[in-house]
Amino acid sequence: MVLAETYTAELQAAYGLSAEDALYVSQRMEFEGVTMSDTDKVTEFVSERTSDRTSQALVYPTRVTGVRAEESSPGIFKVSFDLKNDGAAQSGIKYRVNLRALTAEEETVEPRTYSITYPEVLTLQAGESMSRTVEFEVPNYTPSGEYIMAVELSGSHGNIFAVGTVPDLIVVNNQPVPLTVDFSNCGLQINSGEEGLFDRLEGVDVTAEEEIYFTCRIKNTSSETVTAYPQFTTYLRNIWGEQIGEVSKGTELLSFEAGEEREVKILIPKELAPQAYDVKVDLLSGDVAVSEPVIAHYVIQGQSATIQSLTMDSSRYEADKLIRFNLAWTGSADDFTGSRSGSQVEEGEELTAEVFVTTLEGAPCGDATTQTLPR
Repeated sequence: MVLAETYTAELQAAYGLSAEDALYVSQRMEFEGVTMSDTDKVTEFVSERTSDRTSQALVYPTRVTGVRAEESSPGIFKVSFDLKNDGAAQSGIKYRVNLRALTAEEETVEPRTYSITYPEVLTLQAGESMSRTVEFEVPNYTPSGEYIMAVELSGSHGNIFAVGTVPDLIVVNNQPVPLTVDFSNCGLQINSGEEGLFDRLEGVDVTAEEEIYFTCRIKNTSSETVTAYPQFTTYLRNIWGEQIGEVSKGTELLSFEAGEEREVKILIPKELAPQAYDVKVDLLSGDVAVSEPVIAHYVIQGQSATIQSLTMDSSRYEADKLIRFNLAWTGSADDFTGSRSGSQVEEGEELTAEVFVTTLEGAPCGDATTQTLPR
């Protein structure tokens, strides 16, 4: 079965898309398991691709093409792809290789499970192209089956702005891991849990003094006793962000008899600085994963802000020439509807951005400028 162009002709006929736009939407439909009969979802993808194109291209002008994969040994792939910047210089570009089951429905797929995010951070100048080849080893907890493989581009902001898929399906042949996680049952508890169970991905906000517990129902599907310990990896704001500190190991051992199923409650070693965080929870026996990892998102209350992206209209400037920036930013991570702390933004409060430019050697290029940020 060949993918990538499955719905291109239908999209062009139904929505009047260009060949490039139709290919992009078709790739996204295939990767997320959407067909032409799902009109609402297709319309949403088309709208996101075509609306406000100018501002999106200014912020995220880089695209990914020519994705191909070659299995060098069982479960290990050499993945190659090309990047092209069609707009202004863009920095902070990160990429990952992701697998999505061909038959999986969007609402039942655990996000970011069968993927590897690579540490390289790229900058592409206006009009620049580059190619990359990486090794992708299918995680041992990936169930056997057919998958769509994609290369996704994002940054520390976590917004996926470009996707390219491998034309052919990827076949995975793995032995099942012994512990099965019921993702629909997983959540977060604050302190003793008197406020109930919070969605693990919605980002419940807590104080630096409160404790966060991860709870989930887990079953041992093997015929032997399995003993595992939790391991925690924390990322700034989201899974695409900078890893915070070292990977930490939980002190509590979890033991499951053959066929046993029960709920577990694990204390998360949280950060203290006000901001949003993703924590990846792995269950390991020795150094081997014995279940799929689980992602949880939480927020430490307090004032914070984040520069999501910064692009410039050129990479070279002559003396006395203006430099134009496009800045995307967000305010305090705990300033959202339904937060436990309430809004952190006071009436009349203003935020400002100070922008300065230096040479690679650190010498200033003109005076710094300060500008009030619109809310």
